[in-house]
Amino acid sequence: MIDWRAARYIAGRVGGDPVDPGPNGLLVREMCWESEDLVRTYTQLTEGPKVPDGEVVSRAEWIEANSLSMGPLLDAAMDGIGAKAAVKQSRNGAGVITAAAVTFEAGAVLGLMSRRVLGQYDLALIPRLADPPPRLLFVGPNIATATKSFGGAGPDFLRWVAIHEMTHAVQFSSIPWLRSYIGGLAYELLLSFEEKVPGARRSVTATSRSVAGRAARTVAGRDPLALVLNEQQHRLVERMQAVMSVVEGHAEHVMDAAGAQVIPNLERLRSSMSARRQQQKPLWKLLGRLMGMEMKMRQYEQGRQFCDAVVREAGVAGLNRVWSEPDALPSLAEVGEPSKWLARQTHSV
Repeated sequence: MIDWRAARYIAGRVGGDPVDPGPNGLLVREMCWESEDLVRTYTQLTEGPKVPDGEVVSRAEWIEANSLSMGPLLDAAMDGIGAKAAVKQSRNGAGVITAAAVTFEAGAVLGLMSRRVLGQYDLALIPRLADPPPRLLFVGPNIATATKSFGGAGPDFLRWVAIHEMTHAVQFSSIPWLRSYIGGLAYELLLSFEEKVPGARRSVTATSRSVAGRAARTVAGRDPLALVLNEQQHRLVERMQAVMSVVEGHAEHVMDAAGAQVIPNLERLRSSMSARRQQQKPLWKLLGRLMGMEMKMRQYEQGRQFCDAVVREAGVAGLNRVWSEPDALPSLAEVGEPSKWLARQTHSV
């Protein structure tokens, strides 16, 4: 089990505490209200409960929120691994070492991410009776830093980010199966990495300590163990990559298509954002690869290209077929070749 209090402490030390708190909270809420109208009108996703108001948070508050929302998923996976381990390993203190190592890894990853994230629709992927409500978070210090690096884009940049995050809020509020589908895949994927790799001697301690990192690196295409994944694991990884490409790409598509109505310098913002994602310091590039963040950048681009292509051919209504049911999602191959997905949809009518 992860000690989340200790993990949050580690994350806070890694994340730091910048002086600039970022944009005014009222301004963010107003931009989110405006963004919801833009997003729902463009996407035609009008059903579902009201989305939460936007909040400006510090890095420490973002860390706290994410430990509460992602904790149940990681704890459930670690419990599953621990239950299997109990029948294989005698009590020799290894469990204590494992818990400390996993706690440190979780804290370090949260801390590093807290330095980069601009905004997030925060939602627990494993439903529980006492779930915290969904939140729409904007990390104030990071937005302040990014705004300066974008040449003082000011409200336009914040509005653009708000449209992106509001798209995620609308996705999960309007598509009932999306939360459980992604959460189920993530849980299965984490558990699958407990399985022994043929020909390798692996202790339960090593397995548990690295399970989250191994899953992230394999999804990112950076783990050598991906070469020896079994058939089930390959399917899980590809399904996760495909759905996340669509989720992120859809938000990228909408922030440009809907944003063009209210942001006059959209092309300059897109150019600056692309440069921000590409021009990272060597250390950040390395950490991004290890944590799976490089794959997230590819998901933005590949998914956006998929959505752009589908809308050109079939309109927004045609693109919305991806949300009709899990089987309508594109495969990873179809994300790269939208025409194949469109052909499959035509044949299924």
